Amino acid sequence: MDKRAVILLAFLLVLIPLASAQPEIILNVFIEENGEVVLAGTATENPSLEDVNYSNGSLAGISQFYTSKKEDIWTFEIRPSGDYKYYSLSVILPKNSILLGNTIKSNSEPKVFVNKKIEVDVEGKNSEPYLKFSYQIEQKDSSYPLIIPLSFILVAIIVAFVVFFKTKKKRDFIKKQEKEENEKLAIQNQQSQIQQQVESNKDVERFLNEREKQILNVLRKEGGKLTQAQIQKITNIPKAALSRHLKMLEIKELVHKTGKGKLNDIVLKE
Repeated sequence: MDKRAVILLAFLLVLIPLASAQPEIILNVFIEENGEVVLAGTATENPSLEDVNYSNGSLAGISQFYTSKKEDIWTFEIRPSGDYKYYSLSVILPKNSILLGNTIKSNSEPKVFVNKKIEVDVEGKNSEPYLKFSYQIEQKDSSYPLIIPLSFILVAIIVAFVVFFKTKKKRDFIKKQEKEENEKLAIQNQQSQIQQQVESNKDVERFLNEREKQILNVLRKEGGKLTQAQIQKITNIPKAALSRHLKMLEIKELVHKTGKGKLNDIVLKE
């Protein structure tokens, strides 16, 4: 919960310059298993979304207003107010979700991506953004009957006595292991710092949509640095949409730009 709060705070504090007076909105939505929804993005005007803060072009909020549940079926629905010249909604479902495809309703053709989690994307122009669908979360039954036969208990008692009487012989071995562990401690401390940075990057990547992940993967494959024109050619993402997604990646401190115009170099910060 703390990591999510940090990401939302970053969206609230960063001032995002608005390149056009025409109304536009880009919204990323992440649904948790308990129906709680995390929302983050940008907009040129306040879309009046429940439990979502709007400040200096940034949107951020956490709410359970957008989901409802009947028996084992969840329903998600969102409708930012207003007609937009351009809008993009990306909704990432919880792990182990099953999207009920015949329930998807929107004002534009939805795209569904299936990776570790399911993502539903809609983009449109000159219309009101709207997206509604239903899904289920697959429950994995981890329960099993607990049966402990009497013979197992007797064997456990015998083993316990054997271990007890052999404890003295094992003391030297234990001391040797402790010495080896102490020698590894310094290395583990260094590795811990590296691991914390890796985990932090992984957590940020939970809050990326499919196109943002695609841009990062292309940069990694091409050595961490490409021009904006090269990225557009490889990914086939429309130029206007690519600029918006690169701006989101800059806000999340995953890339940075150098140069101007079409000759912008996009550099991976990892």
